[in-house]
Amino acid sequence: MGDEYDPTDGELVRRFVEGDMAAFANLVTRYQNGVFLFFCRMTGRRADAEDLAQETFVRVYESLHSLDDPTRFRSWFWAIASNLCRDYHKYRQHRHHLSIERDIDLDLQLADMESAQTVELASRIRTALATLDDERRLVVVLREYHGLSYEEIAATVGCSVGAVRWRLHAARQQLRASLSDLIE
Repeated sequence: MGDEYDPTDGELVRRFVEGDMAAFANLVTRYQNGVFLFFCRMTGRRADAEDLAQETFVRVYESLHSLDDPTRFRSWFWAIASNLCRDYHKYRQHRHHLSIERDIDLDLQLADMESAQTVELASRIRTALATLDDERRLVVVLREYHGLSYEEIAATVGCSVGAVRWRLHAARQQLRASLSDLIE
């Protein structure tokens, strides 16, 4: 069998704008797991992550025709997700609602697929990530879990590449301190 052609994000955007609904479905398939895990890591709540992921795709669908440069889809997509995440945290802060259920919810989700030792390690990492301020947590998650370049992160969060580098450096130092007993 020959190699199967895998269109770029930009090609899929162009096809969608021209009326190809299957192209949008392909974008959803390509990004749905990543954006769901992003929101899991940023919110700690499976139900909120599902809602935010769905809202991301609704906003992408409604706004995709206005994307000037289809080759910039990836950073544009993550900017939408990041903005929704910021709004979520502002709303949660406004309500002064922090609950232990966020950790329990995510631990139960992961327990179904991982060993107890891995769940404990994942829980420690989530706890350490939760100690970061929103800006630092956002750049760490985009870089380490989703593989965005410094330039893509800068475009996503609306800051300079230097600011991204500084936030990552500061976040990594804080994470090393929080997880020092695990680092030998």
